[in-house]
Amino acid sequence: MFYQILYFFLLPIFPQATDFQRVQLALSAPKGTMFYIGEDERYRIRHALIQTAYDMEILGANESVNWFRIAWGDEWEMLSFYLDLDWLKDRMHKAKDLPKLSEAARLPPDYVYDDAIEFNRTYKANIEKRLELELYQQDKLREIIDETNWCWEIWRAMRDAGRCHYSPLAQREALAKVKRLIGDEAWEECVFPPNVPLWRFEHQPFFFNRR
Repeated sequence: MFYQILYFFLLPIFPQATDFQRVQLALSAPKGTMFYIGEDERYRIRHALIQTAYDMEILGANESVNWFRIAWGDEWEMLSFYLDLDWLKDRMHKAKDLPKLSEAARLPPDYVYDDAIEFNRTYKANIEKRLELELYQQDKLREIIDETNWCWEIWRAMRDAGRCHYSPLAQREALAKVKRLIGDEAWEECVFPPNVPLWRFEHQPFFFNRR
C-alpha cells in the first residue's frame, strides 16, 4: 500500500519529466498501482505507453489496435488504463529472459518452412506404417519417430519465430524454444538440425544403366 501511495504522488510531482519517463515509472510500479494523469495529457501518455511497449518488443501493432483496451474509440477510461498497465507488466515479466527479435535473423528464410514441415509429417507417417510391418526393429523405428518429432518441434518453432503477424512475445517465446531444444552451443553457432533425421537414412547401392 505504501508503494501505491508513493507512485500516486510521484507522477504529478515531476511535471518536467517526459511522457516516456512517466510511462517507464508507471511500468516499474507494482501491479495494481493507481496514479493521477491530467485529462489534457491522457492521450499523450497513451501514445507513449504503446510506443514504449513496441520498443520493448512486448506488444505488436496489430495488438494495439485489436486487443489493447486503451486504444478503443475516443473515450478514455482510467480503469482500462490500469488493466492494460498490469497486462504489460505481466508481459515484461514473461519476456525478461527471452531472446530479442533481432536474433531471428540467424534462422533459415521463411519460405522453406511449410514444405519442410509437411515433409516431416509425411516421413513420420511412413515410419509409423513400417512400425506395423517390421516387428523385428520396432525399437529402432520408435527412436526414429522420436527424432522426427524433435526435428518437427524445432522447425515449427523456427517458423513461428518468423511469423510477423504473431505477437512479438509469441515470436520471442518461439526463439527461446528453438534455443532450448538445440542447446546454447548450436544456437550460438547457428547450427540447426534438418527437418527430418537425415542421419537415419540408409544408403542404398546405386546402379547406373548405360543402355
